[in-house]
Amino acid sequence: MIDPTAEIAPDALLYPGCVVMQGAKIGSKSRILPNAVIEAGAIVGSGCQVRSGAILGYGCQMGEGSILYENAVIGGYGFGYHDEKGVRYKIPQIGNVVLGNFVEVGSSSTIDRGTIESTSVGDYTKIDSQVHLAHNCRVGNYVYIAGRCGIAGSVEIGDGAILAGAVGVADHIKIAPKSILLANTGVDIDTEEGGVYFGSPAQKARTMHRINAALLQLPELLKRVKALEKEVLSH
Repeated sequence: MIDPTAEIAPDALLYPGCVVMQGAKIGSKSRILPNAVIEAGAIVGSGCQVRSGAILGYGCQMGEGSILYENAVIGGYGFGYHDEKGVRYKIPQIGNVVLGNFVEVGSSSTIDRGTIESTSVGDYTKIDSQVHLAHNCRVGNYVYIAGRCGIAGSVEIGDGAILAGAVGVADHIKIAPKSILLANTGVDIDTEEGGVYFGSPAQKARTMHRINAALLQLPELLKRVKALEKEVLSH
């Protein structure tokens, strides 16, 4: 199922059941597996893999050596609405997604297209399974994003940052280069370069560890407070 206007490198390998739409381009030595879809005008660089069930949306781009694992969706419609006078309007999402070189996007992960410009992911960034990256985000180079992270719209993630499992990032937040967000952190503040953060809402990890250590002492402190209250009342 290959549109005659698609440009396919002679040494690219397309498996039965894949779909390549009009004007799409497939680079040298790339592999498009069964049931993968390359939509109109999308560009797959050289040496890429688009595995079964994955979708590269219209006008989206993959750099050299990048991989979309099973059922990943690149260039889905961004989550944008406007309510006015009791009517909810869908805001058109006319941008695209640009993946750099040697990017990997895990199974069932989704990256939404930009509203007007591009949602972008830098070179050598690795995204785990079941991650959502919303519209207009800009992710730097050499970033790690572990499974079940949810990143809201217009977030900027600097080079070398690490997001551990199930991190949530609010919209328009800036994650500085080399920041580390520990598992289950909920981020609603801009981070500092090289900082380590934990908790929800996020705090510097050392601060959160002190808070958690103090919380462990609360049962004993409550007992002492009650004992002091009794002593005061008895007098």
